[in-house]
Amino acid sequence: MNPIFKTMLLVIGAIFILCIIAVIAILARVRMETARMHPLPTGELADGILAVKDRFVNLYFIHTDSGYIAIDGGTDTKTVAREMDALGIKPDDVRIVFLTHADGDHTAAVSLFTRATVYLSAQEKQMIDGTTARKFFYHNSLEVQPTFLKDSQTVILDGCQVQCIAT
Repeated sequence: MNPIFKTMLLVIGAIFILCIIAVIAILARVRMETARMHPLPTGELADGILAVKDRFVNLYFIHTDSGYIAIDGGTDTKTVAREMDALGIKPDDVRIVFLTHADGDHTAAVSLFTRATVYLSAQEKQMIDGTTARKFFYHNSLEVQPTFLKDSQTVILDGCQVQCIAT
C-alpha cells in the first residue's frame, strides 16, 4: 500500500474517531444537565398561577380577566396541549406569551397560541435572525414573529403588569 495513502487513511480515521468522541461527550453533557432539572408537576402554584410540566422544563400561566399570560412555550407541543387541557386552559385563551429566551425547550409549543402576542427580549433577536449561533452550529428559530422588548419595558394585560428585566 502506498505510504501517502496509508497516512491519509490514518488521519481520516483519527479525525472520524475524534468526531465521534466529541458527539458522545456533547450528548453525555446534555443528558447530565437535563437530569439535574426537576420541573414542578402540572398544577396550580397559587391563586391564578399555574405550572405545566413539559419533560424537563416548566411553562407557567397567569390567569387574567380576558385569558392567560404564558411564560415560555415548552419543549413539546403535544405534551403542552395535553397538560393545558388537564388544567382547562384552551390555547386560544392565551393572550400573551413571554419567552425568557429563544432556545427550543422554551419555544417549541408557541405555535399553539395562535391568538397571542409573543414577546421576547430584544437581546435575543440576534439568536433568531441567524446573526449569532446559540451553540457551535445551532441556530435558534421561531415559527412566529415576536415583539421585541427592551430592558425595563412594561406590558400590561387586564391590570397585570409584567416588566422585562434583561439578565
